[in-house]
Amino acid sequence: PAGRLIPTEVRLLRLPAENQNLIRASIIDNTERKLAERALRESEKKFRALFEGSSHGVVLHDENQLLEVNSAAVRLFGCQSPQELLGKHPGALAPDRQPNGEKSAVMAAKYITECMTTGGIRFEWLARAPNGREIPMEVALTRIEWSGRHVIQAYITDITERVRAQAALAESEARFAAAFQASPILTAIAHLSDGRFVLVNDAFAKWTGYARNEILGHNTFELRLWDQPQDREAFWADLRRAGSVSDRKCNFRNRAGKLFTILLSSEIIQLDGVPHILAMGLDISERKRAEEEMRASEARLRESEARFSAAFQASPAFLGILCMSDEKYVLANEAYLNWLGYPRAEVLGRTCVELGLLADITERDLVLQDMRE
Repeated sequence: PAGRLIPTEVRLLRLPAENQNLIRASIIDNTERKLAERALRESEKKFRALFEGSSHGVVLHDENQLLEVNSAAVRLFGCQSPQELLGKHPGALAPDRQPNGEKSAVMAAKYITECMTTGGIRFEWLARAPNGREIPMEVALTRIEWSGRHVIQAYITDITERVRAQAALAESEARFAAAFQASPILTAIAHLSDGRFVLVNDAFAKWTGYARNEILGHNTFELRLWDQPQDREAFWADLRRAGSVSDRKCNFRNRAGKLFTILLSSEIIQLDGVPHILAMGLDISERKRAEEEMRASEARLRESEARFSAAFQASPAFLGILCMSDEKYVLANEAYLNWLGYPRAEVLGRTCVELGLLADITERDLVLQDMRE
């Protein structure tokens, strides 16, 4: 259109001619080249803004050295300026070996080659800052074209807190596993949906008589552990309704068919968002048998006392029981009370001397002395 400005490149050439000054002008329309240059400048401006403005560390490097680092990467490595990093080989910013035992230089070369071949790779890496501080990182490498050649753009993220949290979690899980397995209480974890065991401790496996691999993936119904199936159904119904059941006496049988009384407590817990059951049982079979024996013993004792009391009171002989320490009566039968002429309340808690029963106290003392000897 008329009035359009056209960027051009002009080349002038003087031509030989007699009595004339002739110039040949070559005019080339540079519109496309100018547009491309402008687009390139805009692209580089955007790249620089993204590069420097990223909150992640960003590094550009080839197979030999670091070419560019952004401010976040400088801070991540604890440096004051990019010059402390530029020109270094990526593998030089790492300890001699990675946590898996491989040499850092070998692993760095492997990752660089894989990125150049496939276009990208992500991995965890232990770096070392110039001041010697080790930094666990997550690294994402991408092959890009930069200034007319292929280089690698690395996004680096400090994962120190994540690694610390993972180590703390691993330590916590190790402590749980040790306590879980060492506990003498029968302990198991099962899916709420079908009751199939996912974890049991040594005490539980030993009590059932099954190997651990025979228990996991099965439930109490399949293993026939409940003595009465209806008790199992009632327990599950209460657990689903209330979310927990505490200290319920339940009868179970192990693999050999031996009957046990278990004090069972269960609670619904969440593992990875999936409802499970944590069940803990205490074998109280011996305690229950001891309690039953004690009750039977107490019944026999009461029966024996009743027989003794009947015989004691019905005897025609004069019978009395005195405490050796203070010589006071604690028991006297009817025949003795009738002969004494005292009611029982006046006899119990008093001595023979207080009751005036002995004509000669010396004889009483001799009798007591002989009894003590």
